[in-house]
Amino acid sequence: MSDPAPFQTLTTLTSISDWEYGATIGPLWTIGPKVHGGALLAVAAAAARQAVRDHDSALLWMQPVAASADFLSAPVPGEVILRVITRKIGRQIATLDTEVWQGTKLCARAVVTMGALDDAPVRQMVDGSHMPAEPDESALKYDGPMSDIVHLSQVTHMRMDSTSAHFLKGETGDPTIRLWARLFEADEHDEDNAVLFGFVLGDMSPPVVFNLGEFGWSPTVQLTAFIRRHPAKGWFRVVSSTQSVGSALFDEDHLVFDSTGAVVAQSRQLALWPRRQG
Repeated sequence: MSDPAPFQTLTTLTSISDWEYGATIGPLWTIGPKVHGGALLAVAAAAARQAVRDHDSALLWMQPVAASADFLSAPVPGEVILRVITRKIGRQIATLDTEVWQGTKLCARAVVTMGALDDAPVRQMVDGSHMPAEPDESALKYDGPMSDIVHLSQVTHMRMDSTSAHFLKGETGDPTIRLWARLFEADEHDEDNAVLFGFVLGDMSPPVVFNLGEFGWSPTVQLTAFIRRHPAKGWFRVVSSTQSVGSALFDEDHLVFDSTGAVVAQSRQLALWPRRQG
């Protein structure tokens, strides 16, 4: 039987010792054979959050508001050890480092900032999604060959905006890709889950250089994500774009809107130019 709450399973931690936790990354939290960078960052942020809560029960309100990760080696699905190093725990902000280990290999190092998420009405907002709040009939499902690569589509609901996915039609176009994503119902009703899912959403899109006709694995060198507010339930809209594409590196930005149209997450990553496997 499939897991009804796969994201909760991903971010569930076991306490090993003070400031050290264990987690299991399932085989579907992957793109091809590689663990998804956003999923790895979500697990690292979960460990930092748990460490703060274990340190002081008065800080249960704190949530990760920013995380920045350097990816040192690509882990395989399975067990990981999360070692948390406290830099500061204050009344409003806490800063911690999370090291993600698999065996004797350090796979990633994340700096996680904890604080208060915004729950007040948005004072000013730019409508930058240019998408319906929910996917319509023209939206593309992640099935067939796509689901064989994007395994996240089996543990979340995902749809791609057909008007932006030029590469799927064998065409080239603007390096902007738009998509919708949503947690499974059992995951969606957990507010802690919804916050951490923002880190996955910040790395959800196929590389935007696919629309330029460049295909292959594009390893993330560095990923920084901001979580802005508690998201409303429903579909998220994700807009992925780039500011600069070079011959060795390119950047990629994600802007994430919830079902109300509020910006709930933002990210920027630096990635290597796609290289073909084999």
